[in-house]
Amino acid sequence: MEKPIIEEPIAGVSWRVVHNAKTKEFHDLVNAEGFHTLDMEDCSHPHRLAKVVDRPEYMFIVAKAARHDAKAGRLMFENIDIFINAKVLVTVVENTSPISERIVRRFSDKTVKPTPLNIGYAILDEIVDEYLLMLDTVGETVNALEASVVKHPSSATLQRIFSAKRSLIDFRRNAAAMREVVNALLRQQSIEKDHELLNYFRDLYGHTVQVIEFIETYRDLLSGALDIHLSAVANRTNEVMKVLTIYGTIALPLVVITGFYGMNVRLPFQDSPYAVWLVFAIMAIFAFAVLEYFRKKEWF
Repeated sequence: MEKPIIEEPIAGVSWRVVHNAKTKEFHDLVNAEGFHTLDMEDCSHPHRLAKVVDRPEYMFIVAKAARHDAKAGRLMFENIDIFINAKVLVTVVENTSPISERIVRRFSDKTVKPTPLNIGYAILDEIVDEYLLMLDTVGETVNALEASVVKHPSSATLQRIFSAKRSLIDFRRNAAAMREVVNALLRQQSIEKDHELLNYFRDLYGHTVQVIEFIETYRDLLSGALDIHLSAVANRTNEVMKVLTIYGTIALPLVVITGFYGMNVRLPFQDSPYAVWLVFAIMAIFAFAVLEYFRKKEWF
């Protein structure tokens, strides 16, 4: 069954969830509530960072929810737009976002009164909690890359490292913007007056800071994995060059001997029926001598 454009998930609370910001129903709702046209237009543009716009009658919040795209193998970010004041809450979400269902379950036990401000906090808290879950996925990816660069350094591993670093850069940009959103909300009068809600927002701010610290840690680990990868490739190249150098050094006196006996002049042992075996013996002695010299020098 197709979802309606506008839902009211919790009875008795003026909270409406809009699933499409480009419909006439949403435009009528914006006009009825007196929301600013610029805020309505922002809801139709997905590529924006999180922010807070403080209007005289309400606050407009752009939040960024994270999800892991298993097919693409990277983090994706979706907008959740929030119009909020002490009496009204309107959220604009993408059809794939399950945020409203999670909020309904969160308030189902009735231990906390579902007011617009409490629901607004719960939405932001769910988003930041999802960040922490995404960090677990990022941590598993980083650990796998660290193991891969040591055992099997390859161009595919290098591409995975660069892709993970790009995802972390995008993650940090969105998480930092969310931190500034929460910081701005801490200074709002409607929140400052409610000391219990203020404590919750302070805790949420601490979580956003923690998210950014984890992201920085994983970025450092990826930079270390990149250095390990480059070192492993260089070491493998050095090993190959060492082996080739040993082979070339062993072959050098053999080439000289065979080239010497390839000359069209009178040479020692050329009339002997054992000449071939004598030459082979000399070549074997030279090869063994070179190998023994390398062994004593501990070059292999």
